[in-house]
Amino acid sequence: MVTIPDSTLDLVPEHPAGRSAGREVLIGRTRELAEMAQFFGVAVQNGGGLLLSGERGVGKSTLVDEASRRAEETWSAQVVRTRGFEAEAGVKFAALHQLMLPFVHTLAQVPEPYRSILASTLGLDAGCTPGRIRLATALLAWFRQLAEVAPLIVVVDDWPGVDRASRRILGMVARRLDATRTAMVITRRAGSTTPLDTSRMRVLELSPLSEQDSLSVLQPLQLDSAVRQRIATVAAGNPLALAELPRALSSAQRAGVQLIPAAMPLTDRLRDVFADRLDNLPESTRELLVLAALNGVADVPLEVLVRDRADDVRRAEESGAVWVDVREHSLRFRHLLTRWAVIELASAPQRRAAHAVLAALSTGAHQRILHRADAALDVDVSTADALVAVAGASLDGGHVERAIAVLSRAAELTSDPDFASRRLSEAAYLAAQLSGAPARAEWILGRAEGFDHSTVGSLEAVTARASILAARGVDIDAAADVLVKALEVCADESDPRAVEAAVTTLSFISSLADEGARWRVLHEVVLRHAARLPRALVIGATTLGDPARATPAQLREIDSMIERADSRADVDPVRAMQIVDAAVRVDRLPRDLAERVVKRSRSGGAAALEAACLLRLASDAFLDGRWQDSERLTQEGLDLCDDRGLALRDAVRNQQLLLRAVRGDRAVLDQTRSLPRSHAAVVDALLAMAEGRHHDALDAFGVVGVPGEFPPFEPAAVWTVFDVVEACARSGRMADGRRHLDAARDLGLPAMSARMRFLCDAAGALLESDDRYIQSFERLLETNPSRRWPFHLARVELAYGERLRHDREIRRAREHLNDARELFSALDARTWENRAAAELRATGQRRNVEPHLRVVLTPQEEEVALLAASGLTNKQIGERLFLSARTVSGHLYRIFPKLGIATRAALRDALSEREQELS
Repeated sequence: MVTIPDSTLDLVPEHPAGRSAGREVLIGRTRELAEMAQFFGVAVQNGGGLLLSGERGVGKSTLVDEASRRAEETWSAQVVRTRGFEAEAGVKFAALHQLMLPFVHTLAQVPEPYRSILASTLGLDAGCTPGRIRLATALLAWFRQLAEVAPLIVVVDDWPGVDRASRRILGMVARRLDATRTAMVITRRAGSTTPLDTSRMRVLELSPLSEQDSLSVLQPLQLDSAVRQRIATVAAGNPLALAELPRALSSAQRAGVQLIPAAMPLTDRLRDVFADRLDNLPESTRELLVLAALNGVADVPLEVLVRDRADDVRRAEESGAVWVDVREHSLRFRHLLTRWAVIELASAPQRRAAHAVLAALSTGAHQRILHRADAALDVDVSTADALVAVAGASLDGGHVERAIAVLSRAAELTSDPDFASRRLSEAAYLAAQLSGAPARAEWILGRAEGFDHSTVGSLEAVTARASILAARGVDIDAAADVLVKALEVCADESDPRAVEAAVTTLSFISSLADEGARWRVLHEVVLRHAARLPRALVIGATTLGDPARATPAQLREIDSMIERADSRADVDPVRAMQIVDAAVRVDRLPRDLAERVVKRSRSGGAAALEAACLLRLASDAFLDGRWQDSERLTQEGLDLCDDRGLALRDAVRNQQLLLRAVRGDRAVLDQTRSLPRSHAAVVDALLAMAEGRHHDALDAFGVVGVPGEFPPFEPAAVWTVFDVVEACARSGRMADGRRHLDAARDLGLPAMSARMRFLCDAAGALLESDDRYIQSFERLLETNPSRRWPFHLARVELAYGERLRHDREIRRAREHLNDARELFSALDARTWENRAAAELRATGQRRNVEPHLRVVLTPQEEEVALLAASGLTNKQIGERLFLSARTVSGHLYRIFPKLGIATRAALRDALSEREQELS
């Protein structure tokens, strides 16, 4: 086994639970702090008592400390404290002594006989112990004396731990604080039976932190995101657990490299808190608790588990560790950490014995195998073989982390090094390809190679290594080449799962590169091994890499797959993602299924799968015109990729840049360098289209394919049909535009989907002759009245309105141009909106210009625009302003979209209209 040396945990200095390091604000306690501030505001004037109740470790003391500190600052209050200690629980008046001692110097100011009563209680004077009424009255007198100087806050922490004599006196005082300017706060564990009359006290229940607040508490710590999420889940909002659980992990576990056991390790402090009553239970009761703790999914029915153990059940419930859930027929632990504490306190032989009992009693085949595996002390070949099926079932259910753990356990139970190495290689593949944890995959693969060096070249090992490189975005071309070679050599004698994993990794690498050569290789590999692969993976090799050549039969098959998947209540995220991939580039992404994949991946620890599916959803939302959804999904994907260091980030970022480009954000030009060449070209082209630079747009689209051609394995060519035709039409290259549309129709693209039919029909309307274009546009808008694709529709409305204006159909032009402007405005596509507004101005329509549409030119842009409008050339303008002709050209490129124009000839009118609007 490969061992990783531990290192010092790079944690922030230990801080009160629930408090973020370096801040003065408790996370997730805004409401409680406000309630305590309100209580103090009244009590420091009139007196009063408050009971703060909550489970152990929930942060009662921290909350009281913070609220008291604020009260000191706000009302200059004095704070006196005492707390219960188990060691002093039998010492009479120990808590009172602790409370009074720091202020003993003020006793001289207390009138008699109260001074003597208090002095004898403290042991300062000889005398008999006073009665409770007299002592309570004396204590109240002392509080009033102190409160004359400044309001007094009395904190009694951990009420059950306070000695009985002090509890009696303090409980009486808490009910008699009226008109004392004294606030008393008592903290007590939830469920405590220690008596306290709260009839005249305010009660505040302190709940666990929310999941989001828990993650915020953990944020300053250097933890792998999946580990952070698991700690938050196990802690269940308990701030003490949030502070302590990271300290129980090794540095490799904190970094997400090594697997964390199912029963999360605890620190001594957590064991003391959550298992403090277990030591006093008899052995038989502790055995029952171990059985209940290891019976994780309540697979063994309650009546079987507790048969002939009625007394043990009663004692377990009385201890506060568990409760009987009659509805679910199970023993439930009060807190998940109590369950882990029970498991940790049991010895290894005790745990194995419990697993053996549960294996015999279990009603579920998979749970029985898991218990057998955990009960095994030595090699158990049959159990190791059975675990492989359990891992597959776990993966089918979306439980990727569980599948990795089960495969790792299978490797430990076999004496066959080849079997062990292959299982660990599978686990490494899952860690890299699905979990997005390449560092952990590397560690697991190191273990695999340690078992059997001869299997380093096995298909499983090669796939694992390639998936690690792909997840990191390192040497992906070399990884793909090695995979192809391994498939040629090993596929026929390999398990079908290994072939599927290899092809899936190759498909992922092709998606990262997204260029023709890679898609072509994938297509050839898939054809060679199609009989051993899932159909969605086979079809996806075409529809992802060369969607223009997807056949009608393939499209029908995808539709059938989607229908079957949608009809199932459960979802296998891996198989479902294969369907999503096959569907996305042929415009039939099953949104509901994709959202279920995201949800299941998130709960099952498949971060890489989640990120990939978020990208598909963002892409679909972009094409649909649901741009806010696209922005949100893209940001979620980027955050996830950044958190896990995933190479998929560039693909997600490309989606973000596409949206920014169509909105006219020129900053995208500096951010496309790391993108595949075709992706960068499409971003440049869409920005040029937004700015009306149609010749430049055609040049950029030429990287994908010249007009009239749809090169094989160029996916971007499909979704730029309308863009290329529009660029051709607006550049005066009508013949090229017709050639491109004819090529699209010859490939059957209009039949791909309703949206593709709309785009091809829209492209056709752009190319129609002067005597037929009105009929084509009207038919197009009549047959597609919905706003399912608002950006595409807005561009059609704009193009139609422009053409009507040129033909002096002013009233009709305004109708369509107004529709276009409103659609662009709703999408926040301001460059396009400005173009529509400029066209409306050209029709003579005037309106009050809203601030965001007012054109702002820099002083130099203003000079350049005026000189260009006067008829000067770029060279002449440059000579006047001492600029180069190239700089003048750059200014004009920025000026044109700001004014909503596309040509130099329109400058004079645009500047005149701008002057009128701003006057």
